[in-house]
Amino acid sequence: MRTTGSRGLTRGIGRSAVVAAAVLGTVGAGFTATAAEQTAAESWTVSHDGGSASGTATFVREGVIGGELTLDGTLRATDSGCYFANVTVVHDLAPGFYKSAEQCGQGTTPIDMAIGTSTANWTASIEICRTGGDCGQPQPIRG
Repeated sequence: MRTTGSRGLTRGIGRSAVVAAAVLGTVGAGFTATAAEQTAAESWTVSHDGGSASGTATFVREGVIGGELTLDGTLRATDSGCYFANVTVVHDLAPGFYKSAEQCGQGTTPIDMAIGTSTANWTASIEICRTGGDCGQPQPIRG
């Protein structure tokens, strides 16, 4: 009959711990790598008077509840007014408002916005506004 002394037992536990740590490290690394999920880009188009904008919205989930909503596009003005894209994001009934750069007079301006979300329950919409608060019909976006 073979017996294992305390030194052999410790060595056996040490090996088991190393194997367990390696397995957990591999599982943990796999979980971390797949935790960020990106949705397919969603197209959006909005207009109001002489202003319009179009582009895409993408959402990247970072962890269980939060993430980042990214909007890329172009703001256009066809008259002498000043226009901007207004994005409203509502987190658990608390709205946040995000304004793009303005385009005054005929021309274009890029829209490049990244908005963090900190809850699992959020909604977003985009609309074109004329400087002074006159806005068009909002379009829901989810990204």
